[in-house]
Amino acid sequence: MIKFDTIRKSTIQFLNIFNNIKVYKYNIDDTVNREITVPLKLAGKQKFYYWLYHGEQKTKKYPMMAAAPKSFSPAIGERGKNRKLTFTNTELSKIIKPPVPYNIEFELNFVTNYIDEANQILSQILPFFDPYVMTTINVPEIGLKYDMKVILNSANQDLNFEMPEDQYRTFSWTLDFTAHTYFFKPIYDSDIIETIFHNYIDIGGNEDTALLERHKITEEEIIIYNYEYLQGLE
Repeated sequence: MIKFDTIRKSTIQFLNIFNNIKVYKYNIDDTVNREITVPLKLAGKQKFYYWLYHGEQKTKKYPMMAAAPKSFSPAIGERGKNRKLTFTNTELSKIIKPPVPYNIEFELNFVTNYIDEANQILSQILPFFDPYVMTTINVPEIGLKYDMKVILNSANQDLNFEMPEDQYRTFSWTLDFTAHTYFFKPIYDSDIIETIFHNYIDIGGNEDTALLERHKITEEEIIIYNYEYLQGLE
């Protein structure tokens, strides 16, 4: 069975959009004193904030970013628009099912010590989403590349969340995104059995095969095969 892991691929490509955000420390004369590449973690908001404000780590390194998918929904409006997808693997393209368009809601969170650092991060993100950015998803199993559209929905400063009193000086932001991607159904090595042969034995005692009969499996039989009866309800 071939599985395509498009959720994982889409998440990685989303993270790659923000993997080179930098913050600069300045001298009094506005010359650059130090350049910091902002760390990016794969984590949801709750886990990220808990690690920052309630974790056991001794040192807090700010600024820091974290992102993760938070919900999935069928992209009804995108159905039928995937005809432009072309597969270089012609053998697999004959048996692959049409990809299903889906929207993934991503959440990007970041925390800084200073408002200037937050502004620097925002200035490296907001201008490039007008209102979307395209990134390429590679599915080598079927020789396919397609563009995933990432739309920026909102950017809001977090003001209502619990943190220790000594951390009230930090600034935190949440950015919400929608990514238009595709999910692919797995390809199985063998097809569903649609025809079987019945081997009947002569009841009169003859051990030889009396009849070899072809039988087409009905839809009802397939359902019964896939879903066993509950005990006592046969």
